[in-house]
Amino acid sequence: MAGNREGSIPLAAWVALGAFVALLTFWAIMTPAYRAPDEPQHVSAALGIAQGEGWPRPAAAEIDPGVLRSAVLAGFLTTPDQPTSRGNTLPGVHVATGRSTPPLYSAVEPTPVDQRPPYDALEGPTGFTNQMTQHPPAYYAAQAAVYIALGADDWRWDRQLMLMRLVSVAMVGWLPLLAFLTARRLSGSAVVGSAAAYLPLAVPQLAHVGSSVGNDALVILLGAVLVTALTYLLTGSRHTLTLVAVAVSLGLGLLTKGLVLPLVPATAVALVLGLRRTGLSWSATALRSLLTLTGAFVIGGWWWLLNLLRYGTLQPNGQGVDRPRAAPSVGVLDFAGRFVEQVNTSFWGNFGWLELPLPGLVTTGLAVIAAVLVVAAFADRAARVPLLVLGLLPLVSVVALFVSLYAVHLRDGRFNGTQGRYLFGSLMVLLAAAAIGGSVLGRLARVPDRWLVPLVALGCAAVAAYGGWTAFAGFYLDTGIDRSAAWATMTAWSPWPGWLVTAQLALVLILLVAGAVSAMLTAPARRGPVDHGGTA
Repeated sequence: MAGNREGSIPLAAWVALGAFVALLTFWAIMTPAYRAPDEPQHVSAALGIAQGEGWPRPAAAEIDPGVLRSAVLAGFLTTPDQPTSRGNTLPGVHVATGRSTPPLYSAVEPTPVDQRPPYDALEGPTGFTNQMTQHPPAYYAAQAAVYIALGADDWRWDRQLMLMRLVSVAMVGWLPLLAFLTARRLSGSAVVGSAAAYLPLAVPQLAHVGSSVGNDALVILLGAVLVTALTYLLTGSRHTLTLVAVAVSLGLGLLTKGLVLPLVPATAVALVLGLRRTGLSWSATALRSLLTLTGAFVIGGWWWLLNLLRYGTLQPNGQGVDRPRAAPSVGVLDFAGRFVEQVNTSFWGNFGWLELPLPGLVTTGLAVIAAVLVVAAFADRAARVPLLVLGLLPLVSVVALFVSLYAVHLRDGRFNGTQGRYLFGSLMVLLAAAAIGGSVLGRLARVPDRWLVPLVALGCAAVAAYGGWTAFAGFYLDTGIDRSAAWATMTAWSPWPGWLVTAQLALVLILLVAGAVSAMLTAPARRGPVDHGGTA
């Protein structure tokens, strides 16, 4: 979408891309098997398509017996008939609370590699509902396509799982490059774009979610592409490919998860305002907007109309039965307080099945810094109007999530679903705004241009390292277990040799440091504007 007039992508942005992909890959290795929300169910759903089972109606799919048995071999479950359990107690929970039931994960001996057969060679219980078929199948179809193309059906189960995690990494790993393109387009500055490329590193939960098996990975990628395409439209692009990118990313997003539905009206507003800003008449604007949204419907929007016709609801119940009431409901203000607290914590870092949170002081501090940066971004006159329009995407996402979850709470008294990862589909807006805000504040503080990106890179690397260490300790570092023993346990569970795991961590650290160094050595002389190229 970017025209040649915007110049090439700086080395610092490419290093940020490499560092982020390396970080995601290490998280895929570090996170114990199935230690991400509903990962056994996501794996089973992808396996079902790969094995020719298609996409059953909601509540008609079952969790693959081999997946349930492998969860025992992975130390996640004590017995294979607990598919909705958070699994055996993690060391971080044991250290923090003293709780040791169910049995400690750290006390489970790693299964020898010669006792890790493929999924279809494992026998386990049947009859457990897999609720994932309440979603559209795009993510799982992509996983199955890679699985079949690589002939992974006879691999060890731990390497089959790792393959699926790496497919997620391949989706989410593009965020630094998209952040660069979005922030540069909004600000007209390659320096600001390079700073934005490092910001994905500063959200540890993004690394955790983006390196696990789950349909959020594809939502994150498609949401980022959508925001980037809308950014180009709002800054003067008249190219038909820009509208095609909007239609395809929105349509595929709708074929991935219901969380994309709230983005439709926000996208419609952005289309109309963006096309009008290019000088088109109202009639031409209406026609192009309608064609773009129709394209999105043809690609994926039809799924939700089909749900309405079949089941009388947009999102059918994947379990097939309503859950019993767990507790009395609370008022909307009390719910809002808990909603904000839980969403904020799980946005920045609450690992595993939301049992290993970052300290509240850290998540609150990160939220305050992010808020200050986003507010400061509106001091940039050139970016102000596009940011206001793009801001509708995260805004409608938050409102829709709150309304839907409070309705569920009124029905059953639960607080489930208050997860920050559900907002990652519009994360790109916040990344771009934060980078622009950092540039504004840097000017006020008289920070030399050549120091902006190195400072951002170092700060984001520090947050990434802290988040990674917190997760590693929570996963493996128990009472009476030192760091070397914890590392040995992690490598014993890994599908790869210990030397390769160590090399992967070294690569992450090298790239994080190289990012700051390359940014300082290759920084442009100024943050001056770049020609957007109206026809780009």
